[in-house]
Amino acid sequence: MRSQHRAPPPYSPDWDGEKLPEYASCSELEPETVAWHMFKYGFFFPLFWAIGVYFLFSPMHVSEDWQSDKTEQEKEIILSEMRQTEAKWAKRCLWALLSFFACIVLLIIAVVISKRH
Repeated sequence: MRSQHRAPPPYSPDWDGEKLPEYASCSELEPETVAWHMFKYGFFFPLFWAIGVYFLFSPMHVSEDWQSDKTEQEKEIILSEMRQTEAKWAKRCLWALLSFFACIVLLIIAVVISKRH
């Protein structure tokens, strides 16, 4: 006997259990940074990953009129979040660059071995 495919019952609107979290796009969760763009465009031109790695070692500077409508405490919080995001994407650029070089090395080794046989 073949089982029938039925949709599960809908959730009860008066359920008192834990509510599911709402989805948010990534742009709402973290700021766009230069390293994020370098990671994204590195798939088309891997030199961008090397530029993205630079942001691991460079300090982040902002101009005096940056976020002039915010208090100093709010500016520090925003800058801290931006530094964390920048470091995260710069590390991803580093791993992408290392992976790219590893693939190139493996390709060269494969070509050299195949030429010998």
